[in-house]
Amino acid sequence: TDATAAVIARYAQADARIRLIRSEKIGSPAGVRNKGLSLVRGDFIAFLDADDAFYPRALEVLLDAFRQSPGLQAVQGFYDWMDRESKPMPQPMSLLTLPDGSHKLRPGYEFSLRSLLLGRNHCMLATLMLRRAALDLLGPFDEELVG
Repeated sequence: TDATAAVIARYAQADARIRLIRSEKIGSPAGVRNKGLSLVRGDFIAFLDADDAFYPRALEVLLDAFRQSPGLQAVQGFYDWMDRESKPMPQPMSLLTLPDGSHKLRPGYEFSLRSLLLGRNHCMLATLMLRRAALDLLGPFDEELVG
């Protein structure tokens, strides 16, 4: 209902890496993601929903992790919940911003498969980057799931 398609079309004319793909309503978020994944050409996949935004260097930082450790199949960053003025809100599970602008993990934060499975932390999809080959092994998103 807005001018999004026109804006993207202008970028796509100037940069062949950008494609505007129109689709009728697909249904679930998983269905939309599966449609997008069927069109992806690159070796690395990152997700960005309409209500999310990347920090300016987010993709660069995530990609650097793959360069530093070529055996990695997926990397996860951290996220901030933002208010309506795009200011970070307090969160119990992400990074602390120090006075010098650097970041550190909050005390007691544990990132492990165990804590992930027990729900002590979780992966925000917009902070995840995967190798295409790993995603191909996992298969498509389950379109019966709500989240």
